[in-house]
Amino acid sequence: GDEDSDGLSDVSSEPEAPEAVTKEPAEAEERGSMGTCCVILVVILFVATFALRILEERHNVGDLVRQEEDLYEALEVVSDAAPSEIKRAYRRLALMYHPDKVRNCDHCGEKFRKVSQAYETLSDPDKRKVYDLSGGSYESLRSAASVRLTAQNYQGMVLQSRDVWVIQTFSEVQDASRRAAAHWEQFAADMKKVARFGRIDANLDNDALRLLPISVRLHPTILMVAKGHPVEILPLGDLTVGGMKKWLNKNYPIVAESLWDGGVSEWLERWQHKARLLVVTSSQDQSTMLRALLLKLSSIYQVAYTSAAAATEAGLGKQVESATAGAVLAISFAPLSTKVHGSAQLIKKTPFEKAWATLSELHYKLEPVLTRDN
Repeated sequence: GDEDSDGLSDVSSEPEAPEAVTKEPAEAEERGSMGTCCVILVVILFVATFALRILEERHNVGDLVRQEEDLYEALEVVSDAAPSEIKRAYRRLALMYHPDKVRNCDHCGEKFRKVSQAYETLSDPDKRKVYDLSGGSYESLRSAASVRLTAQNYQGMVLQSRDVWVIQTFSEVQDASRRAAAHWEQFAADMKKVARFGRIDANLDNDALRLLPISVRLHPTILMVAKGHPVEILPLGDLTVGGMKKWLNKNYPIVAESLWDGGVSEWLERWQHKARLLVVTSSQDQSTMLRALLLKLSSIYQVAYTSAAAATEAGLGKQVESATAGAVLAISFAPLSTKVHGSAQLIKKTPFEKAWATLSELHYKLEPVLTRDN
């Protein structure tokens, strides 16, 4: 019995050896096929995801705004209506639903608002083009406090300007641009006295993006551009009104040379061939308004700021003593002269317009000298 068992065991084991050998390449081949399938599946999934993202980028605004009333429907016209048809439709509906002309109509006021809003977008060729391209409302594109920058006007308005420009790029097909719109509008309105504000529509004015000093791929991107100064970029994620103001105040260009600890006399000699404007302040930290004023004047004057002590040391004690405590004192010097030509002071919390008028008056007094020397 034992021999039979051993014998059967030996007989059965002998043919199994080649079978095991045969299975090895088969299993390897099977594993290879499965690996190939996995790779193909991953590639397919990647391509599909990429395609979906492109489609989503192109159409997500349309999906969002489809929840709102269609502007063409609001005016009761077809989407390819001529401008004259849109105008006639607006006039007809405005008369029909104007709250002052229709009494005892609860829904007329809301209807009139929608008709007016629809006409405001569809009567403007540029706004209508964006609306048609995105399938969405033009609400987030409207900006009363900033100008539209294009490839045609960018050079003339920005590159050839001595102003500080704060520029926002935006895209109707990105939610972040729509969410940031109201914050941008408030920010631009509040800071319009110290900078100029412009927007570049990535959908309509893509060519203008190529003129920017940086490559922009995400929207909205906000940057500050000033001739002769580094470009400043608002960090991503801080698109609140407060965050944008803090960023602008921190990075606003400083054109005035610091003579806080002295060196006023040497500075006057060094720049004697130019008109000079020396600003005496009580703090080394210049306000954004003062920096903006000095930037405007830097095309005319060589500008510096100093302390009352340093100015007195340079022989300007009389002017310093006559100034109101806490005021910013501006002292002008004509070319080729170290004698004071004129002075003016800006009281604390002086409105920007009044401050600019005061410094402009100082310049007007110096202008005849500058004209004569030229």
